[in-house]
Amino acid sequence: MKVCMLTTIDNPFNPFTQFDDWNRFDEQHGYYTNAYLARIARTSDELSDADYASEVERAIDEICELNVLGIYRKVYEDSFDSLPNQGKPLPDDVYEDNEAAETDEDTPDRQ
Repeated sequence: MKVCMLTTIDNPFNPFTQFDDWNRFDEQHGYYTNAYLARIARTSDELSDADYASEVERAIDEICELNVLGIYRKVYEDSFDSLPNQGKPLPDDVYEDNEAAETDEDTPDRQ
């Protein structure tokens, strides 16, 4: 079984060989990809290594399928460097806070 990992398309670091740099970039941009993956994967200490890896890959596939922001990508160690756009910055609007600021005019009167 090939080992896969979850990354974002703008992270220039290889999560297999540059994990500390990859993780620092990921958290500085507010993605917290490892925590997200941990919430989706249904893992247990009771699983065999093969079942554990299979469940992590299933969770990665689910995240990539939903991929609302279009930033997640499943990568394999032997093909990481050949991915198109890997490490290129995302448009600025992806980094902006998704919550729209409300003004008094935008908010209906509540009585």
